[in-house]
Amino acid sequence: MAEALIEPPVAAALINFTRAEFAVRQIGTQSVSGRVEDGKHLRIAESGGAGDRALVLFTQQLTLEAFGSTLDGSSLLMREAAAVLRTVQHTTFEGVQFYELRNMGAGANSLDPVTKRARYSRTFSIDVRLLAL
Repeated sequence: MAEALIEPPVAAALINFTRAEFAVRQIGTQSVSGRVEDGKHLRIAESGGAGDRALVLFTQQLTLEAFGSTLDGSSLLMREAAAVLRTVQHTTFEGVQFYELRNMGAGANSLDPVTKRARYSRTFSIDVRLLAL
């Protein structure tokens, strides 16, 4: 019988990784992945994927959004988050094996349609190892 493999919880692991790294590096933000009406916060969400590679790898696409009270504040938070996320490559965190982080586009500025706050967003892909079901 063939082994059944499942995609790991990539976004959840990256949220926790980012929280931990922000604390160590003393990067102040009120929330990672929650919504805060005031102050700066970061959101990481799965937004697709390229599918299986080499039978045991999965390429997960994610969206990273940084919110702030000013455009400069959200831009800085985006750059800090991108720098921290690049450090997850070739590590294992919370049981998820991360490999290459790829295709991180430049940030795009837009207002949040709900709160009208400054928001930067970008997408990126990361290869992860599939887990046994």
